[in-house]
Amino acid sequence: MIIMSFTLVLVVLCASGFWEESGTRLFEVWGLGSMNMDSISFRFILLTVWVMVLCMLVYKGWGSRHGFLKVEKGIVLVGLLVLLTLLFMTQDILYFYILFEIIVVPVYFLINIWGKREERRVASSYFFILTLVGSLVMLISLIQLQLILGGTLIPYVAFYVRFLLESEEIGLYALYREKPEFMDLGWFEDEMSLEFWLKLVSMGKGNSSLFIYNWILFGLLLGFAIKLPVYPFHIWLPQAHVEAPLIGSILLAGILLKIGGYGFIRFISPMLLWNLFYFLPICLCLGIFNVVYGGLNTLRQVDGKKLVAYSSVAHMGIVFVALLLKGDESVNASIYLMVAHGFVSSALFTVVTILYLRFNTRILHYWRGILMTSPIFVVLFFVLTLANIAFPTTVNFMGEFISFISIGQQSSLIFPIIALSLVLSGAYSIYFFNRVAYGQVSSYMSYARDVAWSELASMLYVKYFVVILGYSFLNL
Repeated sequence: MIIMSFTLVLVVLCASGFWEESGTRLFEVWGLGSMNMDSISFRFILLTVWVMVLCMLVYKGWGSRHGFLKVEKGIVLVGLLVLLTLLFMTQDILYFYILFEIIVVPVYFLINIWGKREERRVASSYFFILTLVGSLVMLISLIQLQLILGGTLIPYVAFYVRFLLESEEIGLYALYREKPEFMDLGWFEDEMSLEFWLKLVSMGKGNSSLFIYNWILFGLLLGFAIKLPVYPFHIWLPQAHVEAPLIGSILLAGILLKIGGYGFIRFISPMLLWNLFYFLPICLCLGIFNVVYGGLNTLRQVDGKKLVAYSSVAHMGIVFVALLLKGDESVNASIYLMVAHGFVSSALFTVVTILYLRFNTRILHYWRGILMTSPIFVVLFFVLTLANIAFPTTVNFMGEFISFISIGQQSSLIFPIIALSLVLSGAYSIYFFNRVAYGQVSSYMSYARDVAWSELASMLYVKYFVVILGYSFLNL
């Protein structure tokens, strides 16, 4: 709790100046002037603190029910709290990459050492290997950036990359004189036809500078896509969630998946967004497939944790498509959606664990009739179900609402496909709730009682943010 208090003080100190355009450089006196906070990093640090408080509630109330020592659990939480806070504050590419990699270590131990089944080793290996591959490619891109520019501060790099692209008229900027109105268009408007894209690609053939910048973008995209995760790099996520303890699932869903989206916003949006147009067709296909595949695969799950994990894949697909769009609205939509998903998915994993403690299984076939024995739990679960389907006044609503508006304004073709996620999320969320709440009381229920005080405290804590933040977003 001392470290938690320290982090809260850190956030308050940084927030005292984050409205200024230049942000607050808290550690400049120690020679770490790259530690900075703006409105984007502020939101992610707050999310980190909120999720860590939920982990602390679970840590204090449920520690004896999960198979590892409280001291070890506390060390992992404290380490991740400090590392994530520094990662979201850093403005230096080198520091970002180092923290990006160090965070993998405690997550690996959460899955591999403190998971309960033998499959935990396979799950942790998938997570480690995929992350390592993406990180190596990402490292090559960052080294190339440093060799070109001679600096690693993100604002410096972003400014000079865009300056070089414009001054050398590389890629999309080569068409600026021919068609000045191009810069004001959306990605998917009628003017952005396949013929236009093919023309742009043909103009870039043999351009070594364009190849280098596109390679840099590819490395960054791969590293962040694995963390988000985007299909087909999602295979580590369901297995990691299934084998991780409750706190591991909360951390994965609540914070760690957001590192990929945060990196996209920090690196790609400010300096390489125009080069992204070259990768746009394949990226859009992957993002749309993420949404549809994640939703359909969620409907066929029989394991409660896998159901929530694949629903995360579907929601992250919407985030990825929103990040591909131009404009501040799209960035804000993706941030809102990531924050909302952090709360709702963490709470759903808490629900699954509460059910597991009562039924001693995660198989949905054996979960039924909980309304007869735990009415308070069912009411809280129903609120979460509404949040997961983006019901108005819940925290998910504003993120999905802005995302759909941004996509709909730019493409009448992509919008109905992405909007299908509303139908799919409604289908699997209502199926999950009905399966658990109604029917005869299952004979597999080990004990019949409503939520314990520790369980109630954890769920009420999340419900507060799910409802209050959702209502606050409506008044923005």
